[in-house]
Amino acid sequence: MLAGAWERIKAAKEFGTIGAFIGLAVFPLADYLDGNPMTLKSAGLGAVVGAAVGTGAGMLINAARNGEIEDYTVVAPLLGAGTTIAGSKLYDRSMGNKRLISNGLVGGTVGLALGGTIDYLT
Repeated sequence: MLAGAWERIKAAKEFGTIGAFIGLAVFPLADYLDGNPMTLKSAGLGAVVGAAVGTGAGMLINAARNGEIEDYTVVAPLLGAGTTIAGSKLYDRSMGNKRLISNGLVGGTVGLALGGTIDYLT
């Protein structure tokens, strides 16, 4: 299972790269619009979040193109963590990076629980 998941992650690397560049631009821009200084930490966090969301979405897109059902135990934590951090950042642009990361860990844990449940039921 792990080897197959790694191959699907590698197949979605283009989507992850595009997501990383989008996150790299959007997170510092959100700081700038809020009047906070643009930092490299925020840009780095944005790149990681964008890569996670892009990779998860790319895995789902590739599976749909191939007529397969994706392993949600792998995809759901990526999408859960990434979208939770992005949503938290856009909701409260002054939120610190440590708080964003802790929110992302909660989102990833919920995604893992939901993904495991979906995989078990299907």
